[in-house]
Amino acid sequence: MRMARSWQFLTVAAVAAGVLLRAVQYFAGSSLWVGEAALSRNILDRSFTQLTLPLDYAQSAPIGFLFAQKLMVSFGGSELVLRAIPFAASVAALVLFAAVARRLLADFGQAVAVTAFALGSPFIYFGAQAKPYSTDVAVTLLLTWLLLRGIEKSQSNGYWILCGIIAVAGCTVSHAATL
Repeated sequence: MRMARSWQFLTVAAVAAGVLLRAVQYFAGSSLWVGEAALSRNILDRSFTQLTLPLDYAQSAPIGFLFAQKLMVSFGGSELVLRAIPFAASVAALVLFAAVARRLLADFGQAVAVTAFALGSPFIYFGAQAKPYSTDVAVTLLLTWLLLRGIEKSQSNGYWILCGIIAVAGCTVSHAATL
């Protein structure tokens, strides 16, 4: 029992460290890189209707992500605003990963997996980029968690219909959700 608590503490500590590292990366004040700047120009320069057309500068992103970003820039077009949704998605992905790991792994495996995810540099780095990468991870993990929860608890048909609705909505903000 004591050993299990140690692994659970390590898992919680890893999530806290992961959130802190993502926040440090988000607030670091780095300039937009070329891909971010190209996508951001589309978001800043186009109307909602124009965002449904092929994007300039060889960019692509799910329409729901583009619309959410367009709404966010009503608060200003700074780098922090453009990166707010990916940052929030990155933090949500970390919490969702811990929830998925809890359903699939024993305490030790959960602690190791969550620590690796929390400290993984791609997850930290892309959580502070104005691109939909962290949104892809968060939506995929949400759908995985819903599936595992449904299988584990033998959910009703209503639950599965709701999951289908969430999956369709997820496809509007994440290309990965279609898979």
